[in-house]
Amino acid sequence: MKKVLFSVAIVMCVFALTGCGGANKTLQCSKDFSSSMPYGIKMVQDSTINFKGNKVDTMDMVMTFEIPSTYASMASTITSSMQSTYESQYGKYDGITVKLNKISDLKFEIVISIDYENISDATKTAIGAVGSESYSVNRKQLENQGYTCK
Repeated sequence: MKKVLFSVAIVMCVFALTGCGGANKTLQCSKDFSSSMPYGIKMVQDSTINFKGNKVDTMDMVMTFEIPSTYASMASTITSSMQSTYESQYGKYDGITVKLNKISDLKFEIVISIDYENISDATKTAIGAVGSESYSVNRKQLENQGYTCK
């Protein structure tokens, strides 16, 4: 009997150390929004959602914009406008950061990082991040919205 209890205790310790079978997962999804952008701007959004167990932990959304050379004279204005739009929409909330990465004169990224565990329920509602936090539900919802996930 002692051997059985000892074996059960060892198995329980292993599960406790490894997260009890609720392994961390990462969901990566991408969608091309270029057809809905003005002036022929190309825009692709790559989203990475990290899960602890089966609950959302962090999210990173990277929107990559490429401005056609015919609008090179407006590139700075377009970049500033996009940065301002995302900062005013998301940057005002605790637990969310918005960052601009300039790749070239005609290409830039807006990166929105969300520390999901540390944002309030009011913030989740305001940014439309309410609902199931599970991996499978999030994947299905994103794929239903036209994202390609892996």
